[in-house]
Amino acid sequence: MTDWTTELGEFYQSIENKTTQTAQREEQERLDVLSFFSNIVTPAFDELKRGFEQLGRRVETTIGTDSASIALYKGDALEYDLDLRTSQNRVIPVIPLNIIQGKSTGESVRFKKDFKKMTKEDLIQSFLNVYKNFISRHSG
Repeated sequence: MTDWTTELGEFYQSIENKTTQTAQREEQERLDVLSFFSNIVTPAFDELKRGFEQLGRRVETTIGTDSASIALYKGDALEYDLDLRTSQNRVIPVIPLNIIQGKSTGESVRFKKDFKKMTKEDLIQSFLNVYKNFISRHSG
């Protein structure tokens, strides 16, 4: 009788260890997301906002603990809108709705780097690449 109880005890311990490891990993991933939005997204969006405003665009930003958005207006018209969302501890850039010359489009885009490896400069450059590509495809 002792053999099977020992085996079952070891089984229970292995389940508990896996549960603890999963909880620790999930907490670390949550902290990585929080860090990304506070240390990378906030200063990058602030810099983008200042730069676009100097070039005559009106800019609205919203930044939370696990999501953010930036919208660019040319005059009163929405020119470009990008959301950063989290899903399964990944950051996903999404162009939710753009209205260019009466056309509406929603599309998902990809950044070239994992968000955990991105710097403020990487995020700005990635944003500019996606923005310029979008504007080029939807202008004139």
